[in-house]
Amino acid sequence: MKIALAGYYGFGNVGDELLLKSVLEAIRKRVPRARPLVLTNNPLQTAASHRVEAVSRWSPVSILRAVGGSDELLFGGGGVFQDRTSKRSLRYYAGRVILARLVGTPVALWGVGGGEMQQTLTSHALRLARGRD
Repeated sequence: MKIALAGYYGFGNVGDELLLKSVLEAIRKRVPRARPLVLTNNPLQTAASHRVEAVSRWSPVSILRAVGGSDELLFGGGGVFQDRTSKRSLRYYAGRVILARLVGTPVALWGVGGGEMQQTLTSHALRLARGRD
């Protein structure tokens, strides 16, 4: 089973890297044959630090291949679905959800906080992730 992971990975944020570590540990424990693939700002560092396949979160071709070639897209923790810090960030993560839905890849949320939701795009993205839109 191939699982693509999306989050704020590869930016040197200790909290987000610990979230990734804990999600990967849980996946490896529950699904030992899983092959995680992380969308990250720093593929080389992420691959080396976490012993995973990693691709650039900025490459549209890599993202399409990762999401389309996976059995699931997992958002692995944190406050990614919020528009308080950046509307650009919200559009990025909502775009991953929409892409997954378009290519038929199920979406899962793991420890994802809701944050302040000032835009309808946030709630729309979460409804899409749950398959309720």
